[in-house]
Amino acid sequence: MKVFRLWALLSMLAFSTAAFSHSDRPSYIDLRHDSNGLQGHLSVPLAEIKYALNLDAINQRSLGEITIKSHQAEIMELVTDHFQLEDRNSPCRLHWQQPTTITRRTVAYLQLSFNAECPPPALMDPVLNVSFSMFFDFNPWHHGYLTFQGKDGKYQAVFSPDKTEIFVTTLSKLR
Repeated sequence: MKVFRLWALLSMLAFSTAAFSHSDRPSYIDLRHDSNGLQGHLSVPLAEIKYALNLDAINQRSLGEITIKSHQAEIMELVTDHFQLEDRNSPCRLHWQQPTTITRRTVAYLQLSFNAECPPPALMDPVLNVSFSMFFDFNPWHHGYLTFQGKDGKYQAVFSPDKTEIFVTTLSKLR
């Protein structure tokens, strides 16, 4: 009986450790609005991409440039389905650059840089709607950290399964 209890306890501990291991791999959205327009970087954990695209046959450490190139269309579909920018309800067109891999806080990430082409603002205080819902469907602990550098300073916010949209006024602050 004691052996069964010990086995059950160790099983629960192993499950909880595996479940919470996702929480230390957030995504990062870095946006900058200046006289050149709106540019940004989206950094997403390679391990989460591997899971989302069901790439289990590929070792997590070997999810490198060759694998990324061979799955680039799937990766970009995942990204564009779960990350959008809108200016006053008009979608911004994102011009993506070639993805690169980076390490951030000892975690391997895919970094996607872009320039955003948004409709001309109708008002002096344009509002940018940032939508991010990547990985929330299978990982309720995942978060996305938004950093927005605007004309009036730097602002930060957090995306979660309960908060998938953040409104930013490009001349003032987060709403």
